[in-house]
Amino acid sequence: MPYFILNNPCSKDILVALFFIIVYNPIIVIVFHTVVSCLYWGVYMVEELNIGGRHIVGLVIAHLNGEAEQKILHYLQRELKASGFNLLVFSSFTDLYRRDAYDKGEEAVYSLIPYDKLDALIIATRTIKIGDVTMRLANEALSHHIPVISIDDPLPGCHNIRFTYANSLETIVRHVVEHHGCRRINFMAGMRNNEYSDARIASYKKVLEEHNIPVEEDRIYYGDFWQWPTQDAMREMLSKGEVPEAIVCANDTMAMTVCSCLEDAGLKVPEDVIVTGYDGVDAERYHTPRLTTAATDYEHAAKVAVSIVKKGRDMYSCPQDYLIPDNVVFSQSCGCKPKRVTNANDRVMDLYSQMISINEFHEIMSNMISKASSAETADIPTINFGRYASFLKLKEFSFYACDNYLDDDVTDKNSGRYSEFSRMIINYQNGETVDPLVETMKTRALMLNPERLFSDNNTVLILPAHFQDIVVGHMVIVVPDDFDQFTHLQIYNSNYNQVLELLHAQYHLRKALTDLQMVFVHDYLTSLYNRRGFYTLIDDMIAQGRTSDRYLVAFSIDLNGLKYLNDTFSHQEGDYAIKTVAEALQAEAPPGAICARFGGDEFSVAFLCDSPESEASDYVRRVEAHVAKVSKLTPKPYPVSASFGYAYEIPDDNFSIDALIRTADDRMYDKKKEHPLHRRDDRR
Repeated sequence: MPYFILNNPCSKDILVALFFIIVYNPIIVIVFHTVVSCLYWGVYMVEELNIGGRHIVGLVIAHLNGEAEQKILHYLQRELKASGFNLLVFSSFTDLYRRDAYDKGEEAVYSLIPYDKLDALIIATRTIKIGDVTMRLANEALSHHIPVISIDDPLPGCHNIRFTYANSLETIVRHVVEHHGCRRINFMAGMRNNEYSDARIASYKKVLEEHNIPVEEDRIYYGDFWQWPTQDAMREMLSKGEVPEAIVCANDTMAMTVCSCLEDAGLKVPEDVIVTGYDGVDAERYHTPRLTTAATDYEHAAKVAVSIVKKGRDMYSCPQDYLIPDNVVFSQSCGCKPKRVTNANDRVMDLYSQMISINEFHEIMSNMISKASSAETADIPTINFGRYASFLKLKEFSFYACDNYLDDDVTDKNSGRYSEFSRMIINYQNGETVDPLVETMKTRALMLNPERLFSDNNTVLILPAHFQDIVVGHMVIVVPDDFDQFTHLQIYNSNYNQVLELLHAQYHLRKALTDLQMVFVHDYLTSLYNRRGFYTLIDDMIAQGRTSDRYLVAFSIDLNGLKYLNDTFSHQEGDYAIKTVAEALQAEAPPGAICARFGGDEFSVAFLCDSPESEASDYVRRVEAHVAKVSKLTPKPYPVSASFGYAYEIPDDNFSIDALIRTADDRMYDKKKEHPLHRRDDRR
């Protein structure tokens, strides 16, 4: 039965029709099945090829700067490209274990997965420490009827590629017992109450029990999978006086540390003590002695994953489990191969070059942050992130910002999630910055030009851009096949996010300062300048008048009868009258005028002009007409009016604005005394 029929909204009608066709005409059945299949495959091919005209496989993986994670990506890149598939990778640089605000911001990138555009989704489950995240992603993919392939930890309903960790460690322990005849065997475990460490302890105990060797808990030490705790554990072990015949370690890092500690204590490996590791890390190749260890076969896992992908969506409904055996190597640290001193010169020089490169890159990143801290605007493109990305030798780097990343309430809207729309604001291609496309696009569309990005079976990496849990955007990176700069990329990503937070903070700090300045120099009721704002600006106007020989006109204006309005009609009506006059003063003022409320019912206006008498009297008429028009449109049981006085003078070296305002104020007061509301206020 074609997949199209089973998942079509009209599937019931189709199935009923199919039943009658089968009963009455088998030939029509064949024709009908062929037509529907063609329709299905036509629809399917249009759907699956709508990114770049090629097949797309999604990969969810975290912590890409890790050695195992890079191997998974590398082998998948190689196998998928050979089979004609593009790889679309969604990655965070944390494993989400802490579940803090930063992890929440990182996790948001997985919400961008375009399930309806994928042929399959591969999840490197062990790289993400929170099972409900991987399960949610798998369920979402399955709901879109695409096969899901889990590499490492099994997921229900998915193709599960699993590694035989326990079997491999058991093989190593059996080898130590059966081939080398050891019975006093210590175990260097990882962290206490850690599922991976506990599983390896269980394998160690199982083999001992099989060979009737007593399991002694005090022979189990905890090195936390790392160097420094292992050194502490070895000091404790050696302080007991008894030297074991063998020390089985839960990973290679601890095994190499154990070898160093034994050597420092005057003991030889394997002559005095056999040591084994587990994991097959790259650094082991340069260690003397070479370790007996087991390496996870990620290459084999990638081949199996791609074989599932190539079978297409038929694999959606028949998930299977696949077991990948580790490559167990019996080498020098157990005595199975003669010790040879490894020439580590190349490795040392390589590490030295990496150290120099990382230091240089840190300096570059410091420069980026320094530039951001001194940026005059919060405009992300001014930082030229693409230029800094050039040091990573990426084929292409683009940044898509959420359309609301500078909004005041972005901390509420974008907490752990993306806005609906984004726009490209940075585009860096093949060593050059390209003018970004500024069209607003659906965030889940991910990229504006997928045809070009996927034209050569490229690997496209999607990374989150955020500060803490506040999502700012996402990065789209075209990763070369031989890319090995994931440590640099993590540094870049971390600093990038810091810069975004810095720009956001600076933007809102400047905005807050602007708002504060508005409060500082503006009147809260009318939005005109206050007395402080007036005197802040008037000096420039005086200087302009002095150099241009133009008149500076100063007005003193009082609202008529404010006390009467407040006492008779309420302070709310008094405020209405104040705002009505203020709006008129501002609306009718010539360009460059300073309009201010000095307090209560007092206003002051100043501007430069060439014909002061005519322009001043004309301004008074315009303001009075404006107030009259408003009063006619919004009738009140009281008149709104103001008294004006003005004075003018060409500023010279002896000019005093205060003296000019006093003259204008005296003239205004003479006018005000004639107003009936003023006389009424006086009687009160």
